[in-house]
Amino acid sequence: MEEMNLPMPEDMLLMLHMEGTRLLACPLNKNVFEFKDDDFVEGIVLADPETYYTDIVMQADMNLVF
Repeated sequence: MEEMNLPMPEDMLLMLHMEGTRLLACPLNKNVFEFKDDDFVEGIVLADPETYYTDIVMQADMNLVF
């Protein structure tokens, strides 16, 4: 990313947050990788596991995965 002069993922997430994008973290990955709330950048919200795929993923115009 540095060679192409692209922002780092953390910077891209911050830019998205500042633009008003809804940023959701996968609750399963949080548990699997033992992430703590402090591990997430500002603006990240833990998705509701009961409705995440049906209400968010399947209806979204775009989903980005890091």
